[in-house]
Amino acid sequence: MIGFLMEGYGWLSNRRRRTTDGVVKTRLLGQPVTALCGPDAARFFYAEGNVHRHGAIPGPVQDTLLGRGGVQSLDGVDHRLRKAMFMSMLSGDGVGLLERLATEAWDAAVASWATRDRVVLFDEVARLLTRAVGPWAGLRPEEVDVDPFAADLVSMVDGFAAAGRRQWQARRARARREAWLTDVIVRARTTAPAPAGSALAAIAEHTDAVGDPLDARVAAVELLNVLRPTVAVCWFVTFAAHALHRWPEHRDRLRDDDPEYAEAFGHEVRRFYPFAPFVAARASRDLEWDKHRIPAGSLVLLDIYGQNHHPRLWPDPYGFAPGRFLERRVGPYELIPQGGGDPRTGHRCPGETLTVALLRALLPMLARLDYEMPDQDVSISLRRVPARPRSGMVLANIRTPPSGPPEGARTPAVESALTRIPVRTTLLSMEAVASVADLETLQVLAHPIRLRILAALRSPASAAVVARGIDQPRQKVNYHVKELERAGLVRRVGERRAGNLMESLYQAVAATFVVSPRVAWTDPRRVGALADQVALESLVATGERLQRAAAQLLDRAAFDGEQIASAAVEGRCGWPARRSARPS
Repeated sequence: MIGFLMEGYGWLSNRRRRTTDGVVKTRLLGQPVTALCGPDAARFFYAEGNVHRHGAIPGPVQDTLLGRGGVQSLDGVDHRLRKAMFMSMLSGDGVGLLERLATEAWDAAVASWATRDRVVLFDEVARLLTRAVGPWAGLRPEEVDVDPFAADLVSMVDGFAAAGRRQWQARRARARREAWLTDVIVRARTTAPAPAGSALAAIAEHTDAVGDPLDARVAAVELLNVLRPTVAVCWFVTFAAHALHRWPEHRDRLRDDDPEYAEAFGHEVRRFYPFAPFVAARASRDLEWDKHRIPAGSLVLLDIYGQNHHPRLWPDPYGFAPGRFLERRVGPYELIPQGGGDPRTGHRCPGETLTVALLRALLPMLARLDYEMPDQDVSISLRRVPARPRSGMVLANIRTPPSGPPEGARTPAVESALTRIPVRTTLLSMEAVASVADLETLQVLAHPIRLRILAALRSPASAAVVARGIDQPRQKVNYHVKELERAGLVRRVGERRAGNLMESLYQAVAATFVVSPRVAWTDPRRVGALADQVALESLVATGERLQRAAAQLLDRAAFDGEQIASAAVEGRCGWPARRSARPS
């Protein structure tokens, strides 16, 4: 368990790299574990009769994320009956209704955001999804205090793999909401019937294999199994905002209301960004996988994060490429952020259809949103489970999306380098310092003309303006700008009218670029050493942060005229060499 808490999503991947066949043998909570990865492994894991869930879910996960007695812990007939109940709620017209409520809640929220200096997107999306799913599930609006309810639903997810404060907050949140919803279930069965067709009605009226209604507390757990995953979509929406910040070239196509592309973008968000690290079950009998013996009763893990980043399954797995989901049909055992197989009969999450629908609806609305990104820490630690951008994605100066200017209307004017020219821009913040950490990007960067172009694009400008400023042919500058854009070093931020033509405006993604020492570390032994030695990797990361911070201070002195109060202390520390013990 210590290894998982220290390494997070890399826990299984790090160990798999040391194997010859990809099968990891390790321990978790003192128990022997066999960890598998890949579509064939997922098919083996989800095949009926190979593994079972009862007794496989650790107590801390039950007391935070899932609850006790829920569908995730069932097998056989009980699981199929309970799963049928969920499928009836989370398919058909019900999905469309929740999608409509969520988009209405988004529009109302955006109107509110426009009146505030800044908002934290993660928190705001959690609240608007809570506001949508509560009435959809059958809860009366007067019963739901949105802000604390949203906070509790988020806490159950946020603390399931943590130790300390986050874990105890999640436990308290679950206990509080289970107690409240138990009373709601009891009232739905007696004095306050649930709205017909709602999730509350379906769960309150559900009977087990012998015809008995669910225990009220278990029914509350299952109602939370509808509410909690819906609100957890806030993770994916926040990750999508991070992706648009990191790869803004996808924004234009996403905002075009193309459902197929919006769904592909949502799939890539769920594949690329870390959420569930793995799923667990117990071997139902003595099994064998790829010549490895798996004893009956032992834990079997399916590495979700590792599979969603496996290079044999996903070319360029650490590149963000929504188009990969437009080019081929993805099988039920390939993309598994919410489990694999058939959700109707197996243990794949029944709410995945709902998640995909919500992302398909909300992500184009996010792409159309006009905002600025103030200075903030948007880093995502793979040691934190579940991961999320550290800042929650802070948005500032939000403006409601325009319905479009009247025909023939002129766009607002801003000051250009030469004169006042009508322009239209998308406000995206420029990072102070960006680190170049791969050889291909460095090769694009290391060209004298491109370095001059990047200096000119500290502020938005067209290729024509840059060409005049650096005294180079426009065609040559346009070629180099395109190469810089392809490498992610500049991005298109708007357009301006020049006579009868529209010119694209570009801006560098950062004011200054520094080269990471990792560029030259092509020897896999270095990569393995960093993965194996957490303290050493932290030391290297600290050095890179110091490099970026020093560059940022230099820019403030050079371009802003600041007098930087700085000092440096150089020293050396070490430990005396160990002396072998000698007999006296």
